[in-house]
Amino acid sequence: MEYVILVTTKDKDEAEKIAFNLVENKLVACANIIDKIQSIFSWEGNVENVNETLIILKTKKDLIDKVVDGVKSLHSY
Repeated sequence: MEYVILVTTKDKDEAEKIAFNLVENKLVACANIIDKIQSIFSWEGNVENVNETLIILKTKKDLIDKVVDGVKSLHSY
């Protein structure tokens, strides 16, 4: 069974770095990158409205924890 993980990043360069690493290490079968999405969220008491890049990651259930660890090790926030 395939699982989908969504990750937002500050820009396309960071998204590509994360995606290539996860695919190269066989932690995900595929990574789709959608550049310039609008994100509206609450952060430290303020409502933020920023452009981000979305990564759609496809993986197996038994790899989810390793994918999360991989993203955390490469992600800027």
